[in-house]
Amino acid sequence: MHSYQLAPGNWEVIQFTQEWDDEAGDHAADGETFAAGAARFIGSLSLHFEGLSVGDVVQVRMSESGGDAPEAVHPIHEVIGAPGGMYGFVSLVKRIGAGRSMRVRLLDQSKFDIEVASTVLTALTWKESCPMSSSSQLPEGGANLRTAEMYAKELARACSLMG
Repeated sequence: MHSYQLAPGNWEVIQFTQEWDDEAGDHAADGETFAAGAARFIGSLSLHFEGLSVGDVVQVRMSESGGDAPEAVHPIHEVIGAPGGMYGFVSLVKRIGAGRSMRVRLLDQSKFDIEVASTVLTALTWKESCPMSSSSQLPEGGANLRTAEMYAKELARACSLMG
């Protein structure tokens, strides 16, 4: 990702400009989308901002689209300015419906432009064509008894065994 300036007051979609791996083909080169439905995903977003004043805030949120405009927005996470460069981390765990795509948007709430020095998104995505992708298929007790990592590993193993 190339660094860029983020102006205050408007939600801006992150443009991901470098791809390390995209076996599912859900991310176009220089694109905004990191997952397309119907699918489930788990991952993280690492952020590095320069010029964010102490106490100022950048809000981060995922949004689903069926086209260019957001159709559903998810909870907001906040990165709060501290002395020096600011680093933030956001967990990404969701389900996205068929025909929708997922993006990440930023809102600079300071009074000045800041530099988005880097964003790195890492995600594992499972298409819902796997019969184990429904939470109704979990053992009694549900996902709240398992960590997301354990569930993700079991789901990946089950889907790979099914072809």
